[in-house]
Amino acid sequence: MTDTLPSTIPTTLRRWPTYPAYKASGVDWLGEIPAHWTDTSIKHGWDVRLGKMLQNEAATPFDTQESYLRSANVLWEGVDISDIKKMWFSPNEKTLYKL
Repeated sequence: MTDTLPSTIPTTLRRWPTYPAYKASGVDWLGEIPAHWTDTSIKHGWDVRLGKMLQNEAATPFDTQESYLRSANVLWEGVDISDIKKMWFSPNEKTLYKL
């Protein structure tokens, strides 16, 4: 473990706070992660769901605008949160997509 920000973290992600201790992630390209984080494969914690079409307007008075990740946000290097879009979701969709 080290007390400084791992050099393997891309410069674009260095705006995040540093943590007191780090551990090996077990993934070569990822390098070290904060010691208190748990690590898991994406396939074990999340689902990729296709089918929600872009909705530019509320369909009902109960719809709310929510942020969502597009495939363009998911990169080999990590998740790019510099350009997060918003669209309208119904209460049922918010439950389905865990928003």
